[in-house]
Amino acid sequence: MISLENTQKISKEFGSPFFLVDEKKIKENIDLFNDTFSEYKGKFILGYSVKTNPLVGILKIMKKYGVVSECASSIDIESSLTAGYKYSDIVYAGLFKSHETLNNSVTNNIKLINIESLQEAKELYEICKKNEKKIRVGIRIAFPSKTGIKSMMGITYDRFGNSIKMGEAFKVADYIAERKDYFEIEGLHCHPGSNIKSSKIYKIAIDKLYDVNEYLINKHNIEIKLINIGGGVGIKEVKFYSLFDYGFSTLFKIFGKKYEINENNFSQKKVLSEVVQYLNKKFSKRKNFPDIMMEPGRALIGNALDIYCSVVLKKETESGNWLIIDAGTNILSILTLLTEQHEVLTSSTIKEKKTYSIAGPLLYSSDIIARNLKLNLTKEKDFIVIKAVGAYFGSQSSNFLFPRCSNVLMTELGEFKLIERKETTGDVLLRSIDL
Repeated sequence: MISLENTQKISKEFGSPFFLVDEKKIKENIDLFNDTFSEYKGKFILGYSVKTNPLVGILKIMKKYGVVSECASSIDIESSLTAGYKYSDIVYAGLFKSHETLNNSVTNNIKLINIESLQEAKELYEICKKNEKKIRVGIRIAFPSKTGIKSMMGITYDRFGNSIKMGEAFKVADYIAERKDYFEIEGLHCHPGSNIKSSKIYKIAIDKLYDVNEYLINKHNIEIKLINIGGGVGIKEVKFYSLFDYGFSTLFKIFGKKYEINENNFSQKKVLSEVVQYLNKKFSKRKNFPDIMMEPGRALIGNALDIYCSVVLKKETESGNWLIIDAGTNILSILTLLTEQHEVLTSSTIKEKKTYSIAGPLLYSSDIIARNLKLNLTKEKDFIVIKAVGAYFGSQSSNFLFPRCSNVLMTELGEFKLIERKETTGDVLLRSIDL
């Protein structure tokens, strides 16, 4: 948490609330991956999942430190290009890729396109023929998984990529391998999920990718150059609800208590080291070590952004003591808040403690940020800081009732720099003016 003096200065200059981006922390996160994978016997390529936070200022930092851009949409691609990336630096791996974006990717010689389905492979082949361009492609392999409370909502990962069990992966592999005139198979990709805190899931993904690689070698004499084992590595600063945790949290809320998740044993370094060991062992069978890529999002920027909010109102109601802040679930994604537990701080230095619930300024009942937190006695105009909100909060924010907030970068030298201004009402109305 930065000093109260700096918080007040930034708030006055750029508006409240604001996201604070810590460049030094991003660099530390990048170094952790590169240092750990230096033990891999082949080459390691670190990518950044742009959808996690496509802010141009963040992408400039990623490019500065040699991180590849992994894009899921035209917005991701355009943001990357604006940040200084070239198409040859970009991997395109979205569930739905528009015809226009695929065509642009082909004509501009994009680094790699990961193919999601046989339908997409056929469309891409026709685009390549029309443009007389041969391109490098990868095949995304589906990872059927369910994680935590999201599984109760029917949220699964098996619709992403091509299923081995259903045979789709091999149909796509055959289709691409038989069309060497316009396709060069360079990679296999499997993204095993989100908030992963065990190497076990990555080992399953590696096994799936290895099996498809063997299939391509045995049937088509094609050996894959690049194995992308996805991202999804969790961070210790954000605690994620399991079904067990969610049940107990709900019970605690009934009695006005705060349920704390215990994840103190998690170590990113340990998980990644175990992945490296497994890769070395797995590919030593062939004595050929393909390039390994990971494209984390949360693990690179999740703990590098905090949001600073102002207390605009205090209320005592039948349900408790409320702090109303100027950042609601228009900025702090409600789905994310329901499945994650973030540290919340107050700028108040008064040592007396009080239990508060925190809500945003939006006019609907579920605009609740946190319940039953014990904080220093807090008053109006104090600041509330919600930690480690770099992943998805900005990219999923909306201008419902209030414009989106500014993003301020704290450089490695400790200087503060605006990298995205606060949205104005004029910005919001722009698409409706002069029609």
